[in-house]
Amino acid sequence: MTDPAVLQHALDAVVVVEAGEAYCSGAGVRSAAGSLYVVTAYHCVADGGRPYLRWRDGTARRGRVVARQPADDLALIHVDDAAPGAAAEFASLTMQDGPVVQGAEVWGLGHPFGLLSGGRLAGVLEWSVTHGVVSAAGGYVIQTDAALNPGNSGGPLVDDTGALIGVVSRKLKADNLAFVSTPASVRSLLDSADATKDRVVGPSIGGSYGLGLMLDADQSTWGGAYAWAAIRDRLVLDASLGLAPAAGWTLQGDVHMMLRQRLGHGALTATFDLGAQLGWDSGEDARGAWLGGAAQPKLGARVGFNSVLFGVWYHPGDPHLSLTLQLAWPGRIGVF
Repeated sequence: MTDPAVLQHALDAVVVVEAGEAYCSGAGVRSAAGSLYVVTAYHCVADGGRPYLRWRDGTARRGRVVARQPADDLALIHVDDAAPGAAAEFASLTMQDGPVVQGAEVWGLGHPFGLLSGGRLAGVLEWSVTHGVVSAAGGYVIQTDAALNPGNSGGPLVDDTGALIGVVSRKLKADNLAFVSTPASVRSLLDSADATKDRVVGPSIGGSYGLGLMLDADQSTWGGAYAWAAIRDRLVLDASLGLAPAAGWTLQGDVHMMLRQRLGHGALTATFDLGAQLGWDSGEDARGAWLGGAAQPKLGARVGFNSVLFGVWYHPGDPHLSLTLQLAWPGRIGVF
């Protein structure tokens, strides 16, 4: 059994990775050139945008995806907004030397169902540790029986010295049958990042396509839908139906469905979100540009609403104010 202090040190290098709707894990690593990155699963950042990173001590930073290997489900994130020399302050994991041995003890570090962390579950779902063995080691993935769940995606699997063996990628619909990337794949990605240092990798190829329909002449009731696709990773479908219960007010219901089939990797999976939005508008339809802002505090867990959005918009082209309140359930997902 490994020394608990070794795992505590390794947990200092583990981060929460929030990118779009994804809530995942990641870990600090250093390349051969000494550059610091956060390694995570590619599918956690495949939607594009700049991921939000949070460490165990409460430190938070925005990151940039600077390298990716979709075939191996790996991505590297550069830590932004750090003062010169500050990178040395972030903990990182060393890579395991030598071959991966079948039967060797391993530990999965991450945030299983971390979105539920709150209330009586505060402090027990983030920076969590599970134990298992290397069940089998192949050329492209390592199988482990360590208990890994949504939220562990992108997190590290470490050996008894705290060294990184691989990055959690996916699991089958079976008990304790999960897969992680190989050390060779992680090293290859780090080498590619050194070779293209400071290059920013753009988002996945995709696009938004929409179709709206007004259901009556005075536009008091309306509906619309659009689809969004990211090549290799997921298809997102959204539909909305709204009405105007009184002058200046709108009531809207939203359905959000995500279908994901990582090409060649497992069965089709689906998730659903439901939401409701109540809005008040002090004027008529806005014209021209608009300015806006929103706050999105986190509310509890998935029992009830777990996110609420307050929005305030000012429309300088047709000056008036709009206010919205949106409740979403279950909100962002911890993906595999």
